[in-house]
Amino acid sequence: MESSRVQKVITVLKSAFDGLKVPVGDPALEALSVKIYGAMGHESRLFHTVEHIFSFLPSDDPIYVLAAVFHDLVYSNVDHGWPRGLEGELAGFAAEPTPSSAIRTKGLPLAAEALSIFGLQEGDPLPSPGTNEVLSALALVQLVGGVLPRDELLAVVVCIEASIPFRTDDTYPIVGKRLKTLGFSAGAISRQLERAVAFANKDVSDFRMKETSAFLNNTWKLLPELNPALRLREQFSVVEYARSLLGMEAFFRFLSPEKIFHSYGSQPEPEILREWKETSGQNLATAIDYLGAKILAIGFLEAVARTTGGDGPVTLFMGDVDIGSERFEYFLPPSPSPSVELGLVGEILCGGRKGSTRFDTNKSPLAYFLALELYSQGLAKYVSLSKDFMNAKLEPLDYLRAWPAALMTTLLEACYRFIPTRQAALRALGTSLGLALAA
Repeated sequence: MESSRVQKVITVLKSAFDGLKVPVGDPALEALSVKIYGAMGHESRLFHTVEHIFSFLPSDDPIYVLAAVFHDLVYSNVDHGWPRGLEGELAGFAAEPTPSSAIRTKGLPLAAEALSIFGLQEGDPLPSPGTNEVLSALALVQLVGGVLPRDELLAVVVCIEASIPFRTDDTYPIVGKRLKTLGFSAGAISRQLERAVAFANKDVSDFRMKETSAFLNNTWKLLPELNPALRLREQFSVVEYARSLLGMEAFFRFLSPEKIFHSYGSQPEPEILREWKETSGQNLATAIDYLGAKILAIGFLEAVARTTGGDGPVTLFMGDVDIGSERFEYFLPPSPSPSVELGLVGEILCGGRKGSTRFDTNKSPLAYFLALELYSQGLAKYVSLSKDFMNAKLEPLDYLRAWPAALMTTLLEACYRFIPTRQAALRALGTSLGLALAA
């Protein structure tokens, strides 16, 4: 039988302290572990939880282990403030845990040295990106600065600094110069930076998952972290869901394998790095196409919602997430499965992501149906139209008029049968589009 999560945190911290030969009594160890467990157990956290700590393990490097424990301790844009239970201890480092707030050291020399690794000093504004990492490093100073030796603590800070994602390789030599200023030898700097790049690459290892469906499902866990409305299960609206998908698609388009995985010294071996970049590139490409199909579906629903009475909960237009309840796709013509044309994206849309989330079904039957129907007519064109509409570059009626008339008739007739409270408005919409609904 497995230990509880809080007991696992205790075990992880004890192994790290023992590895550094730092004596920490059981009461202090328990108190620290409970604080970390509570801070990372906020209901808003669905990905950056204590389970994320365990994903770095096993490791026989205590510095690496402590970095795993502390690097996401502060996640203010998800927690909407300081970590739960640590407000009193951390609030002195900044008026608010948000970018542009002035950084304070609380008179702690180790805090000033930790900030210097980020290229910061007291009074500077918290950076963006990097606010969470800077504050997590200061939380490390606050919570274990009186226990860990100075050099070991700063080595952990180097790993936390490296966990600021999606930067370039030239970051590491810059940090190396800062460490030299702090009195570290060339050998120590090299070891610290090689550990840090290994840590940073592990932190984003989802991008190199061999199974794209599993990668997408882990990505889906981030949506409600970054979009609070989606935590309301089936109460979030069509527009709220649409904007979350649009933001995620734009984020993936911004990324490239070169921004995800990095190298320094002997870490990692060139062939391994090449493989990681190749796999992550394939995952990104598939994710963009997958999100494009999802955007196509939600764009259609948003346009229908806005032209027939206004935005409403997704469940009104699509049905409940729970299996067994009536859903919109039941009123659509059956789609062939699997689809050779859509390849892996079609398999995931039709068969589902590997895993599940509370706010969304892992299968995407409407997106699959639309992708198949529009494939021969230029699927990318309609995805682009959907994004233009959702970005307020197209009016809803102009957007719907751009769709093939036969397909729009099929879709509106399905809406008519599924949403009885909007039947009159749907008939009027059909008339505005020059369509005669049979329903």
